[in-house]
Amino acid sequence: MKKIINIASIILSLIALIGLSTSCKKSNESEINPFNPAEIDLQIVSADVEYQAIGGVGTIKMNSSDFTISCEESWLTAKKVGDKIEVTVTPNESPELRTALLLIKELDGKSGVSATQRVSISQFGTRNIMDASPIFMALVGGKVSYDISQVVDPITVTLPDGADQWIKYTIHDGILEIEVLPSGKDRKGTINVSAGVMKLAIPVTQQLQYADLIGDYNAHYWLEIDWTERNKTWTLSPLVENESFILSGFGLDLIVNYDPATRTMTIPCGTHDLKTNPSGYFLAAWVGFEFGSGSLWGHGDFYFEAPLNTDSDTPQFHFVFKTKGKKYTIKIDGKETEVFPKGMIIWSNDGQLKLADKDTQLFDLTLTKK
Repeated sequence: MKKIINIASIILSLIALIGLSTSCKKSNESEINPFNPAEIDLQIVSADVEYQAIGGVGTIKMNSSDFTISCEESWLTAKKVGDKIEVTVTPNESPELRTALLLIKELDGKSGVSATQRVSISQFGTRNIMDASPIFMALVGGKVSYDISQVVDPITVTLPDGADQWIKYTIHDGILEIEVLPSGKDRKGTINVSAGVMKLAIPVTQQLQYADLIGDYNAHYWLEIDWTERNKTWTLSPLVENESFILSGFGLDLIVNYDPATRTMTIPCGTHDLKTNPSGYFLAAWVGFEFGSGSLWGHGDFYFEAPLNTDSDTPQFHFVFKTKGKKYTIKIDGKETEVFPKGMIIWSNDGQLKLADKDTQLFDLTLTKK
């Protein structure tokens, strides 16, 4: 019986010692849960974490000055000033949002645990100043307007050397207005628009278009009789946009085909059945009496072609004889010889059309826009 009591006493003593040991540990070494912000000594009081594309300076305020900072991104720098962190963000010229992770590490927490705070800093990408496609303008010129009312930073417009002579702009009431002045020939330039770090280059192309060709022309040509030089006013009127015109001033109103891709005019030989033209007459290629006797062809394979003269300060077209394959031949000294006519003549089975106020035969036609 005594032996049993002693064993029980020993067991109770061991339990008491274990309890005392556990109680002492809790009082001397507080266990810290790093996932519970309330148990971390280093805390963020306030932070600037979003920046516009233009960049700038912000502040992160901590509740202690015992920390170090680090960041691996080159576009963000952080400087410790007491219990604050000065954050400097450089301009973002990319349209993409970018982020950086700033690590703030406690030197030695009161709990004996060094905590690390992670701050994610983001910067917006560069937005377009405005929606602007390349400008394509006819030679007659014109204006284009853009809404810039939502742009916060001041707008700056710059033009390359020489472009300021034919590109003008105004900014008023939240509108950027660009004017392209009239021209006689093609030209190109670029409008550079900036606002803060936002930049936009707008290409400007002023190029001959169908509408530019409508109007009066000086028709320069020669008459075979005494090789008389002529300068007459002829008119090019629209027929089918980007396809054809009506040329008035010669004996007949002529259909002139137009290829906007190559900017080339063609006058086909053969019938021109416009209501204003007398029936039975057609346009023919004409050699004249250079080889002793006149020769003409109204064949549909023949035509006169004139590409745009890009060296001229105003639209100009010089017409030369072309064939789709059939050769234009006449007998010279009894032998069929290919020739390339420079003349046009209005003809019928009864001969050349005769008009009192218009020429019906010509050589070497050049049209120059007035």
